[in-house]
Amino acid sequence: ASACGSYVWMGQTLTQTGIYRDTVNCQIEVLDLTITPFSTINSDTSVCGPYTFNGILYTNSGVYTDTIDCQIYVLQLTVGQPSADTLALAACDSLEWKRQWYFESDTITWTGINAVGCDSMVVAYLSIGKTVFENDTITACQTYTWNGVTYSISGDYIFIGITQGGCDSIVNLHLIIIPLPPTPIITAQGPTNFCSGDSVLLSAPAGFTYLWSNGSTNQSITVNSTGSYSVQTISGACTSAVSQATQVTINPAPEIGSIQILTSDTLQVNSIPGVTYQWYLNGGIITGANLSYYVFGGQPGSYNVMAMSNNCLDSASIVITSAQSLIDRTLSIYPNPGRDIFQVRTAGLEGSQLRVTDVLGREILRTKILMNETQVELSHMPSGTYFFRIEGNNFNKVVKVVKR
Repeated sequence: ASACGSYVWMGQTLTQTGIYRDTVNCQIEVLDLTITPFSTINSDTSVCGPYTFNGILYTNSGVYTDTIDCQIYVLQLTVGQPSADTLALAACDSLEWKRQWYFESDTITWTGINAVGCDSMVVAYLSIGKTVFENDTITACQTYTWNGVTYSISGDYIFIGITQGGCDSIVNLHLIIIPLPPTPIITAQGPTNFCSGDSVLLSAPAGFTYLWSNGSTNQSITVNSTGSYSVQTISGACTSAVSQATQVTINPAPEIGSIQILTSDTLQVNSIPGVTYQWYLNGGIITGANLSYYVFGGQPGSYNVMAMSNNCLDSASIVITSAQSLIDRTLSIYPNPGRDIFQVRTAGLEGSQLRVTDVLGREILRTKILMNETQVELSHMPSGTYFFRIEGNNFNKVVKVVKR
């Protein structure tokens, strides 16, 4: 008998070649045995697609064994498949792939054999950015801030950054720094505190372009209103710092108005708090006449009053020729012509007598003036001409009135 590795005979497992005897039921059994030891044959195979091994078709990778005539066959099988892949590659300026250099972004399809011997296709998306080089020339006033750094000296500077594509961005900057014009100093051609109606000339240094706080672009401005005034000088594209402001104050002059005849013996102008007054007669100071009014007692002459506030003056004057001129100034009758009622307005004639007569001299009314305005009613009289006579000490005034 022949066997591989071992042989079972009469309940025994025999592993050696030889002649074996055994007695069974008084009979001698003889076995001539040939034992052939097993041998192993290993193989490692990679294929693309199905594989047949010892008559068996395999489609998957794995370890497979088979025994034929005391031979043990061990197969390490790798079953490969065709492959298709995509690949994204990025670089700056140039890129090497599959022993080929590329300099522009592109889509490349490569075909070949993969590691298991099957067809392989790779689609590569190439993104090739560019290193950016720039040269800039900048002119700035006093300082220039570039990429977070402030420069105050002219020169050539380099900045290396990163583009959106991840490549170097190299910028060469030629920087020219121009100093600012000096901060101007304002010169006032006269006092800056003065009375209304006057002005002051404010000037900046010569040789520049100008911008004043009031919008003027002249070297000098004439100021006639209260305010704070400053200026900047401009040289080319550079503007100086703002000058120290000059304060101009305009003081209003007191407005005392014209001299009014308050009564037959009193002159008066507007009374203003804080204003000092001085009255004059025929050019000479009237001692003690320092109020807004002056009791002149009917004395004829040229009267003048000066009023001062914050060193600013106002004045008024009047000429009194006689007591009669006071009557002319202070007496008015209206409406004239009128119909039934007439108003007689006086100033300082209280206590005088008013008489009304017709054209024949007949007296129609007589009354005493008690206040500045007296009402006279002629509704009972026919239309015509009447005379209103004001009589007092040292004066006599007649006014013709027409009643319609």
